[in-house]
Amino acid sequence: MSPTPLPPSLETSIGISVDNNLRSAYSLVLDAEYAAASAQNEEAVMHARIVGFLMIAFHEFRATLGDQPISRVSTEVRSSSHDLGTVIYDLGLRYRENLLRAFRQAKGPPLPPSSECPSRSPVMTLEDMLRDALDGSGKDYRSAKKRALARDGFRCMLTGEYDISSIDRSPAICSMQALDASGAGNTNCCHVLSESTLQDADPGNPDHDRKRNYAASVLSVLHSFGLGTFVDEIVKRSGIHHLSDILTMVNYLHVHFDNLKLWLEGTNTPNEYKICVTKEYLIARKGLERTISFQAQVPGRDDLPLPDPRLLAIHAACARTLHMSGAAEYIDKCDWDAEDIQVLAEDGSSHAILLEKINRIAVSSS
Repeated sequence: MSPTPLPPSLETSIGISVDNNLRSAYSLVLDAEYAAASAQNEEAVMHARIVGFLMIAFHEFRATLGDQPISRVSTEVRSSSHDLGTVIYDLGLRYRENLLRAFRQAKGPPLPPSSECPSRSPVMTLEDMLRDALDGSGKDYRSAKKRALARDGFRCMLTGEYDISSIDRSPAICSMQALDASGAGNTNCCHVLSESTLQDADPGNPDHDRKRNYAASVLSVLHSFGLGTFVDEIVKRSGIHHLSDILTMVNYLHVHFDNLKLWLEGTNTPNEYKICVTKEYLIARKGLERTISFQAQVPGRDDLPLPDPRLLAIHAACARTLHMSGAAEYIDKCDWDAEDIQVLAEDGSSHAILLEKINRIAVSSS
């Protein structure tokens, strides 16, 4: 999947007629893309495409997301009396920082599961294994991973591979795996929305206030898209480790999911998804089934929800938009440059990097 110009109309992309408000808003985005391209302003072109491709994805995912996300974007495009091109470029910048980055942020290296402690004796029955997995608050990485493993039958939700540490701890799970052709692998607690984006910043860290402001900006965008229930769960209850934000996933797929190179698109069947990737080689050699179904393996537990389909749809929309708009390459370059240049060069050559950082801080505080 490579950067590409916006389709000439919403109808061209999605194959059905749209109402006049959406058609008008999308036309304004096309005008902004054309103006930026004529001025050879690549960054503005990218921002216009972010808005346009989000509109396309949100319209396609309306069965899951409803009309609120695309209506919100359309309203923001058309609601200002200022220069519409600037409004659209600013909106694209805001979505780049407060939406695309929020789902693509590096989650950091996974913590080793507590079951890897060599002094811990194996759990001998499946019942004991479940009881141990469900013991805990679910508000930290370790206990959330154990609860997700129990919900998911101690297997990767995409490949069906059994979790190796669970096999090592439980002869019962070892026997189940031996009768299954799916194999085994090391799994992680994979967050749909970046763990590092929303977890509380250290109050002693000078960046604490900025990180809290950024988290608030991200949650505000999600709330405006109709995910108020999820936002309330994050803010008031289980935090970022709420199971509606978590999948059990083997390591080699977790990396691609984090980078938005792999995403899940819902079908017409509840909790059924198509596995989508930017490049087929990422999963072709794994022999994955491309359509998968999620089902909780612990019946009667309201506190073990499956991943929120709306959150997965937003993740999918961000993945598509990131790569088709060219934002993936842009963000990578900005991050690499920022890592390479820790101080400003005396000749002013790092001025653009400073401006980019200022823009990000300004957007996250808005």
